[in-house]
Amino acid sequence: MITVIILSSRQLGYLKIPQQILQAVEFIAFISSAEHETLASSTRDWLTKIECVPIISHDGVLWKYKKEFILDIINNLPRIPGAIITFDEGSTFLASQLRDELRIPGASAEEIKFYRDKLIMKSCISNAGLKTPTADLLPTVAEWPPYAVLEQRYGSRMVIKPIDSAGSNSVFIINNSKDLGEASDQIRNINLKFEVESYIDGKLYHCDTIWLDDKLIFAACTEYVAHTVELQNGFPLGGRVLNPKLNLTQKLVNFSIKAVKALGLTSIVQHTELMVSPNGIITFIESGARPPGMLVVQMYERAFGLNILTLTLAVNLGDARLALSMTSNTPYPSLIQDAFYLVYPRGHGLVKKLNPLPIGLTDNIDIIFHAKKYDIHNGCRSNLDFTTTVLCSGGKNYVDEVFAKLINFKPIEYFS
Repeated sequence: MITVIILSSRQLGYLKIPQQILQAVEFIAFISSAEHETLASSTRDWLTKIECVPIISHDGVLWKYKKEFILDIINNLPRIPGAIITFDEGSTFLASQLRDELRIPGASAEEIKFYRDKLIMKSCISNAGLKTPTADLLPTVAEWPPYAVLEQRYGSRMVIKPIDSAGSNSVFIINNSKDLGEASDQIRNINLKFEVESYIDGKLYHCDTIWLDDKLIFAACTEYVAHTVELQNGFPLGGRVLNPKLNLTQKLVNFSIKAVKALGLTSIVQHTELMVSPNGIITFIESGARPPGMLVVQMYERAFGLNILTLTLAVNLGDARLALSMTSNTPYPSLIQDAFYLVYPRGHGLVKKLNPLPIGLTDNIDIIFHAKKYDIHNGCRSNLDFTTTVLCSGGKNYVDEVFAKLINFKPIEYFS
């Protein structure tokens, strides 16, 4: 029997565990008490033990568990864990620290820092000869240069964001001095380090890669509906899977391979965001040592018939036979059907009504409301502030039709 430590409950509900793993592994989950309250019974069923851990910080999207609390429990287990894994961006560094201290195989803290600190990350990518935005650490708000000075280095449009957060948390698009002033007012009381970088115009994509040692065994790409920060401006966040046979897909994957090789491969799985300019130039935006979030795992499963969380787990457990049996001789899976997902943001006010899908749209569409009548919403500050999710799959023509209708769909109405 192997003991596996899991940090955070994020995405565990989408993980499908083969019987051979359930029979050979005991899973111990370290989660917060708030996570414990909402943990699905279907997930509790396969967890051997659940430990509730104190949270020492929470930036609105990512939280950090108390490391010493976890270490104390692990050190008193009857055997040393065989693996420490997480599917949560906020726990990747903690997982690496625990591996280092307990001498457990897997990505070290030295490597994971390249995936967490966006400035170290971009410096590494730039040194590898890949295009990245011009970026620097911002001083404290009181010492910020005026917009005119920043404009000389970063251009007339720039981005201010934390160097170590996620989910478009506290991201600001700066177009002028007024925007800069408003950003400074909001950031003044936020206990995070911020960077400023050039705004890159174009279409945003993400590429998701999984490795077995130094062999790429899975690669897939998604085109975002819009820049992720647009969720805070009232537009739906979402993505549509790219056909692996497209020339663009091959270019995005090849770029991502170079990027994650520069950052390090022992993390096994990477989620890399790339911008493609109107003239086809690819720019690295950022990468995380984790699987994709939102509904991408479910979208990929519909599109390719493959659960990438299960694949990631198999590689983490060293089960090369299972991992390879889930993939083909090529890392590019065959597209079974087209698929997309959409996530709709919270607005402002008292919820009046939850709107059904437009008439005629029923086949292969899952819609889930995360709001109810008379809820009070105070807008959208990050990718966690959403009201509704939609997942759709099918033939290309049908998916084209549904996508065109749902991109402007308003699932929530508010009292005026």
